[in-house]
Amino acid sequence: GKSTDWYVNMVTATIGLFFALIVLYFQYWKRSLGMIRFTKWAGYLTIATALHNVDAIFYLIFTPDTDSGFCTFLGFGLQFTGIMMVFWDFVLAFHIWYPHYRLLGREKIDVDVVQRMNKYSKVIQAVVWLLTFILSFVPFAFDAYGEARIWCWIVAEPSWMRWVFFYGPLWLIVIVLIGFL
Repeated sequence: GKSTDWYVNMVTATIGLFFALIVLYFQYWKRSLGMIRFTKWAGYLTIATALHNVDAIFYLIFTPDTDSGFCTFLGFGLQFTGIMMVFWDFVLAFHIWYPHYRLLGREKIDVDVVQRMNKYSKVIQAVVWLLTFILSFVPFAFDAYGEARIWCWIVAEPSWMRWVFFYGPLWLIVIVLIGFL
């Protein structure tokens, strides 16, 4: 039989995938949900979230040998989608925060500010994709993908690998976001 952890992980990954698909449905086919208007940044974040959950479900269903190429592939997928979610979270938070920060007492958000931000859309996408690729492909040079105690990801030892390629960028973004407040 499967452990309780297996069931908890499977249920949460399935629920996460289900809700990501609902958001994508409204993002790309309905375009709005009542008063909520979705942005492309939310769409990119949701796609990354859906793929992250698919990766977790694949691991749970197939549970590959930790020395296999499939484990390496799933570890790469978990890193790629995980770090991508971090970056799209940051971009989305910044695009929500900045126009309101600029508002400062005005009654409406300055449309010019939003349009200027949209001008940099392709640059923002390029930076997110570039950083995601770097932080996901460089671990291959260290043979860093494999058994990570509870699934396939960046190996537990040496521990600096996870900090350089995932936790470091994550905490840097958290600190920057707290600085916005």
